[in-house]
Amino acid sequence: MVEITVVNDGGRYCIDPFEVTRGELNAFLQSAASLPPFASPPVCTSQVGSRPVQETTPAAFSLPAASIEWCYAHAYCAWQGKHLCGKIGGGESVLRAWQQVDLRNQWDYACVNGALGSQYTYGQPYDVGACNAEGAAAGPVGSYPGCHGVAPPFAGVFDLSGNVAELDDMASEEALNPNLEIGAHGGAWASGASASTCGSYFGFGAHVGFDNVGFRCCAEVTP
Repeated sequence: MVEITVVNDGGRYCIDPFEVTRGELNAFLQSAASLPPFASPPVCTSQVGSRPVQETTPAAFSLPAASIEWCYAHAYCAWQGKHLCGKIGGGESVLRAWQQVDLRNQWDYACVNGALGSQYTYGQPYDVGACNAEGAAAGPVGSYPGCHGVAPPFAGVFDLSGNVAELDDMASEEALNPNLEIGAHGGAWASGASASTCGSYFGFGAHVGFDNVGFRCCAEVTP
């Protein structure tokens, strides 16, 4: 994981350098054959969606895991001893509006290069070739060498713009709510300039998955 120190308050956290791959998700599904039911959070204990399908084509193991519902992404990160990226210092992410960036969110802070506040993970202006955008399908994680942060430590984090949009932990602390909306950030392979920004967002329910939505995990830095 990549360790990031937050400017001003000195907070620290870690974030996965890449999106979780289909091969990595396979290992989880094979070891966690009893899931569901889920022990938590409430939105996952109240309703069970579709279990992700294991990838059987070795050539696709390096592609980002997608078509996965929020509860399975949440469970995967917990299985790894991590969590879906959330509020810096602990706590739940807030639901962001279109093009709204929350600098107290671990995912957002990494994408905008911290205090630099860039529009895309690689900076700005928009560069159609830097990340997997305006394309036809997801690519293997890390396969766009220019799709990373501007300078260390952010330079070690790849694919926050494009490839697949990414879930965060918005639903983790929510009370039981059948209309709960979660969201995915950063745009996907078919996204253009506006939809590939760090502030791009689209919302949907916790128990649906899309082939252009994946995730990565974060973790706290222990003393």
